[in-house]
Amino acid sequence: MYKSIFSTLDHHPGISELSTADIYGAARKYAQLADELGYNCFWVGEHHFLQNVGSIPNPAVLLSALAQCTKNIRLGPAVAVLPMRDAALTAENYAMVDVISGGRLNMGVGTGQVATEYQHMGIDFENRRDAFSQSLEAIIGYWTHHDLEAESSLNIRPLQSPMPPLYIATVTPDSAYRAGKNGQSVMTIVSPGGKTLSLLQEIIEAHNKGKAESIAAEVETEVVVTVYAYAAETKERAIETAATSLRNFSPALQDKNLAEVRSEVQGMVANNTALFGTVGQISEQLQHYRNIGVKHINFLANFGGMQPEQVVESIRLLALA
Repeated sequence: MYKSIFSTLDHHPGISELSTADIYGAARKYAQLADELGYNCFWVGEHHFLQNVGSIPNPAVLLSALAQCTKNIRLGPAVAVLPMRDAALTAENYAMVDVISGGRLNMGVGTGQVATEYQHMGIDFENRRDAFSQSLEAIIGYWTHHDLEAESSLNIRPLQSPMPPLYIATVTPDSAYRAGKNGQSVMTIVSPGGKTLSLLQEIIEAHNKGKAESIAAEVETEVVVTVYAYAAETKERAIETAATSLRNFSPALQDKNLAEVRSEVQGMVANNTALFGTVGQISEQLQHYRNIGVKHINFLANFGGMQPEQVVESIRLLALA
């Protein structure tokens, strides 16, 4: 099973004394550590205005910096919110990331789901799916049809040929099927509040069905499964840290007391919808994911104002699970 690390780099000034600069510096530390430990990819989220869900308005900038302090690990946005930016600028920015990183870009793309961000940007939230499709088509065109003599061609192209691998963010089997059929990978996330992994299994099966019917059968594609995760030396410490952090991170939990959240976190572990515990316990949980066909797990390992030393410990332990 491939393992990756994901962080939105959420910022909670009322909870943590870390500055934005500290958070970016910590991201460098996490990426370097993940690289040393053999993780497959380091993913970062894109968010605007709302620091509590993420403090990276342009992942391409941070990924370019992380490319300079890592050697082997792949790097990607999870996800680049295509309707938020001009397609040509997105194609240029991430082509630069691919070149600077030596061809290590995984291009995660999506519509984004936070209506407030769209509102503050002055962009139509309801039309985001159509805007996404148009932008993705344009980016693929910029990356795959490169004519130096044509004024409409970008003055830069990705290092990977014909283009970096695309990862389409989705939580529905229908979209997973279309991505598989189009020769594209999928990124999905397990809701920690879910009761089973049945939807995840449907998404994997739908993507596999699309791959079997793909017009690009020679292209290697996959399903990357993001799961909230925190590992510690004891189960008690893992549950306590996860409960405190999830309450900070999730609006649905912020009005509950810590004992209530702790109980919900234990339910998530019992349902295998979150990975909180010791190395041995998380190893057992991961077997459930393998059993339904998961081949690439993406640990959402930094959320809710965790301190850098907590995240570092967890990244080290998760590598052993």
